[in-house]
Amino acid sequence: MVDVSKYTIGRHRPHFMSICQPNVGWKSCPSDRTYITQFECNGTEKRLIHEAMLSFYSGHASFSFYVAAYISLYLRARLYRPIFSRLIIPAIQFFLFFGAAFVAFSRISDYKHHWSDVLVGSIAGTTIGFINALYIAEVFKRREIPPAHDAGCQFGLIPLDSRAVANIEEGIGVDIPITASRHQNVFAARSIVMNNEGGPASLNNMEMNNKNLTESKTLVHY
Repeated sequence: MVDVSKYTIGRHRPHFMSICQPNVGWKSCPSDRTYITQFECNGTEKRLIHEAMLSFYSGHASFSFYVAAYISLYLRARLYRPIFSRLIIPAIQFFLFFGAAFVAFSRISDYKHHWSDVLVGSIAGTTIGFINALYIAEVFKRREIPPAHDAGCQFGLIPLDSRAVANIEEGIGVDIPITASRHQNVFAARSIVMNNEGGPASLNNMEMNNKNLTESKTLVHY
């Protein structure tokens, strides 16, 4: 999309005059302030002159925000439990977008793009990154989350059993007792039926028997 827009729309970069050095309007501006369409470049760098005509929109800003948006959603989907601290993932997401913004602003300060080129590129990159992650890669629908109650796999992860509630997102933990929880009788419900008033009417497939909890040695995964 970046190349299509550059070669169909084009637009001169802010430093085009210094690279091209046109025969009209370079040393002196016309007094009638007419829009110059016929000119010849006196510059010797043909490649740089060609690049100076491809300003819209910023490919650096577009790619930077695409990477930031996609990786932010990917980390949120794949890391089902926080690593070491719950601030790690938000911090990584913040620095991803901070780096993308730094790249975008540098394109303006280096006179490589106009501000509108950077703005359109940032919006396009972020939008494509979200669409690719949510609807094409489907990072939230296709993720594989291992059983969160396994106490033997806690490296770098905040133990789920330190929480007082069960995680029933997308059916994870359904009918699985949280054996190490402070509340020994906490189970994850398969479904919650809501009545007309908006409150819970019944909990299906919920077991609240302490005897079954202590005698059962096998967990059934659905």
